[in-house]
Amino acid sequence: MTVTEPRNGWHWKEWLAEGAGTAILLFAVVTAKDLASRAGPPLASSPWRVALVAVAAGAAVATVALSALGRRSGAHLNPALTFGLWLQRVASAADLAGYCVAQVTGGVLGVVLAGLWGPTVARAPVDWALVKPAPWIPLPAVAGLEGAATLIQLSVIFLMLASHRHHRWAPAVAAAMLATAIVVLAPVGGAGVNPARGLAPDVVAGTYPAVWIYIASPLLGSALAAGALIATKRRPVTGKLRHDPSIPCHMRCMLSHSASGRGTRSRWRKTPKP
Repeated sequence: MTVTEPRNGWHWKEWLAEGAGTAILLFAVVTAKDLASRAGPPLASSPWRVALVAVAAGAAVATVALSALGRRSGAHLNPALTFGLWLQRVASAADLAGYCVAQVTGGVLGVVLAGLWGPTVARAPVDWALVKPAPWIPLPAVAGLEGAATLIQLSVIFLMLASHRHHRWAPAVAAAMLATAIVVLAPVGGAGVNPARGLAPDVVAGTYPAVWIYIASPLLGSALAAGALIATKRRPVTGKLRHDPSIPCHMRCMLSHSASGRGTRSRWRKTPKP
C-alpha cells in the first residue's frame, strides 16, 4: 500500500477552490433566509425559515463536495474541519493557514454577493444571516451546545474518512448532519458549528454578537473529535470529503490518486501490508 504524506507549499488551486466553495455555502444560507422572509406565511415563520436554511446549507455542502471545486480542495468549507485534520497530521501547516484564510474570505464574499438580492438582506429578520444566541439562554450554555454539536458532527465525519469502505459517503453524511444541527440549534444558539459561518456575516454587518463562541467552540469540538480518533489509533485515509483519483493530493492520502501535477513532486513511501 502507498501513502502520500501532507506537504507544505503554495497550493493556490486548492485554496481558491475552497474559498469559492465556502462562498457558495454562505451565499446559499443568506439567500435561503431572504427568500423565506420574502415569501410570507408560512415560510416566513421561524420554524419554516430555519428548515429552508437547513436544506439550503446541506444541499450546498453536498453540491460543492461533488463538484470540481470540492474534488480539488476537499470541500472542508469549515476551519474547524481543517483544524481537526491538521491535528491528525492529515493536512499540512501551510494548508491549515491557506484553507482557513480562504474559508473566511470566501464566506465574506458569499454574504456580500447575497446582498445583491436587495436591502431586505440587511434588515430583520434576515440580518445578513447573523449567527447569534437566543436572548434567554446563557452564553456558556450556547458555547457548550456549539462545541458539542461540532464534536458529534466531526467525530462522525472523521470516522467516515477513516474508512476505506465508507469514505465515499462523507458528502451525504456531512450535509445531513449540518442540516440537522441547524434545525435543532438555530432557534437556541444559532447553529454556527463553523468559524467561517459565524464570522463572515459579522464582518459584513459590522457587528459581532458573541463571536468568540462561534470561533472557539467549534475549534474545541474539532480538537476533541480529532483526539478521540487519534486515541483509537485510526487516521483518515483521505483529507477530502470526495476523493477523486484523477486529482493530485497534497494531504495525507491512502487511496489511489494522481501522484503529481504540473510543477509538483510527490513523496511516496511504502507501508507494510497488514
